[in-house]
Amino acid sequence: MRFLPLVLSLLVMGGAAPSSIAQDDLIEPGEQVLLVLDSSGSMWGQIDGIAKYEIARDVIAELLSTWDGENALGLMAYGHRREGDCTDIEMLAPIASGTLDAVNDGINAVRPLGKTPITASLRQAAAVISASERPGTVILLTDGLETCHADPCAAAAELAASGINLRAHVVGFDLGEEDVSSLRCIADETGGLFITADTAGALGEAMGTVMQSAVANRNVTLRAVDGDGALLSDNVSWNVYDTQTDDRVWIGIAAEADIALVPGSYRVAGQRGDTGITHMFEVIDTEPLQVDVVFATGTLDFSSQLATGLPAFEQRLSWSFSTPDGRSVAREAGDAVSITLPAGTYAGEVSAEDLEVSFVAVFEVGEHSAQVIDLNAGLISVSGLGPTGAATARHVSWTVFSAGVDGARSVAREVRRDTAFLLSAGTYRLVGSYQGEEQEIDIELDAGAEVSHQFTFAAP
Repeated sequence: MRFLPLVLSLLVMGGAAPSSIAQDDLIEPGEQVLLVLDSSGSMWGQIDGIAKYEIARDVIAELLSTWDGENALGLMAYGHRREGDCTDIEMLAPIASGTLDAVNDGINAVRPLGKTPITASLRQAAAVISASERPGTVILLTDGLETCHADPCAAAAELAASGINLRAHVVGFDLGEEDVSSLRCIADETGGLFITADTAGALGEAMGTVMQSAVANRNVTLRAVDGDGALLSDNVSWNVYDTQTDDRVWIGIAAEADIALVPGSYRVAGQRGDTGITHMFEVIDTEPLQVDVVFATGTLDFSSQLATGLPAFEQRLSWSFSTPDGRSVAREAGDAVSITLPAGTYAGEVSAEDLEVSFVAVFEVGEHSAQVIDLNAGLISVSGLGPTGAATARHVSWTVFSAGVDGARSVAREVRRDTAFLLSAGTYRLVGSYQGEEQEIDIELDAGAEVSHQFTFAAP
């Protein structure tokens, strides 16, 4: 399997030196690193009386003081030779071991002068290391926006979708609003981090955070396998998302891919031709974890009905599926959903605000069929009226209890003038409270029934 470089984008504009970071925390053995330095004219700008390029130079020097010179490191700079030239991008030190002195010399020699061709630099940096079979990292240091009429967001998206194993971490110091939105996209498109630092002191913390996570050990191996667990011979398009934030944290094309993920819950979407698979998994720690995504799949189209023989129930519902041992594998929302999963038997659940129904779903290899879930439920619609028969001036507090059960907890609650409750068939006590007055009624709700009731209150 071929891996093209991982790209880290550290947009550094500030003062305090980063905390010391052990080399083992920074980079995996055998990984290439290319430092791309912004030497555009804006780097003459000052923070607390010190030029930004001097601050960046000192930060880099402190960072490189912990660097293992045996690891392959190179240096590229832009904007340092010609004013107004968007092609002013130069390789100052080749990517190789033993180049630490050359990199430091190059950083000390450049002076800010010209344009900020971020897009072209990203493309050239990827091209420089794309011929290698080893993972790679590009560290881009810059202080603001692209100034060469190009779109770094589009470039990052293209590189991510191209199959290059690319991740861009962005740290921005003292950025304006436009700068933030125009640079955050680089991290978002490539599954990296974006961190801003508004003070020189905050920069050290941002650098420490990003550097420790940017080239963390690739602890998770994604594998696309067939029904027998054998690795597929053709590539799969991957998108990995953090389930808590729904942010994409990695994108790539491969049958097998090694990626770095911090502990948490993730959803991986794999696409192989017309077959798409969604797989949920947990990262407990940074120990190696193999995640096999099975592409021997079946598809089921799910819908629901209030009771057997009734038309489809057209209300948005939440659908979830898990393995027999309780591992969540898919979640969707809608009145009807289509789910593709590796062949097998799963526990399904369809739910609304006040209703949960469990069912069993069996996915057969190569089959695409439908399953209608009987909710065994009905609807209770309620409204509050004033003494004249008009709707109440204010909202009514509605509470539904299981009738005939002393001390029973409420099964549904809402505060509105009128509302509807989707509930399992059964006997309920509906209580309406308005302006100090309380009324109640027992309701027998049959499966498929829609029961309406109005309370007339003394207050308007």
